[in-house]
Amino acid sequence: MGSGEILNAIQSVVIRMAADFPSVLHRTLHLPNGVAVALVHDPQAVRVALAASVAAGSFHEPAAWPGLAHCVEHCVFLGSRERPGVAEFADYVHAHGGRYNARTLALQTLYFLEMPAAELRLALAALCGLLASPLFVAERVRREVEVLDAEYQARCADAAQQLLGAIAAQLPPGHPMSRFHAGARDTLPAHSPEFLAALRAWHARHYCGRNLRLLISGPQSLDALERCARESLGALPAGPAAGDGAWPALWPAEQRVVELALLQPHSVRRMSLWWPLQLAPAGQGGVLALLRQAVQHTARGSL
Repeated sequence: MGSGEILNAIQSVVIRMAADFPSVLHRTLHLPNGVAVALVHDPQAVRVALAASVAAGSFHEPAAWPGLAHCVEHCVFLGSRERPGVAEFADYVHAHGGRYNARTLALQTLYFLEMPAAELRLALAALCGLLASPLFVAERVRREVEVLDAEYQARCADAAQQLLGAIAAQLPPGHPMSRFHAGARDTLPAHSPEFLAALRAWHARHYCGRNLRLLISGPQSLDALERCARESLGALPAGPAAGDGAWPALWPAEQRVVELALLQPHSVRRMSLWWPLQLAPAGQGGVLALLRQAVQHTARGSL
């Protein structure tokens, strides 16, 4: 199972824990600085899993810097006040047989770290350090933007990404999904002092106590997990309220379902669709036309 799959599984446990996993010992905390913590005691585990969610993603980034949120996600790993070396965090994790991953989504940024159980205290301190106090050294940021650009260029050849790009092109210009979120060399001018200032300001605005949720799962007792959480997380600044409070719900409850049906000999294939946010009726035709084409394709990577 990959790191992303493990993260999704852990998140599902937390969301459904009370109803579906009543026998799992768990506890939730809300620290004075706003950090929300979920603790899971798994006596059979030999490793600890840490999953952090920052309540800010690509939809929140300023229009002037497409891909800024994704860039911050990459650059926090390039040295922090506690571990200033460019690869010091990665070296620590790999030296102990651990693994880590991160992902920028529309409304949140996720970080995952898995380590041997004995490393709980140091692992949690390392994760909190890279989230709270990254150095954002200019030369390192410039090199990482080149990595982002190469990553973007490689993904351009992916059929699923091409379909998403075609759908985004049909959306109204003001729709957040119509914007470019991956980040590339021409949208992230790492040589620019204004861009570096925006990078640091984004981090200061969003990577703070009230925007952070953390899951800690391991074989330690709930009291031991709580002590570690309070020691490592208590020093984070509270910061402003989480995210942008005026942001509308991603899936409005009142929005109607659109059904797409493809009639074929001897069968009918259907999809039930909800548009993210509110998509104007005038913009739905183009998206539906693209989807009708997509469901008829049978090549690898198609719907």
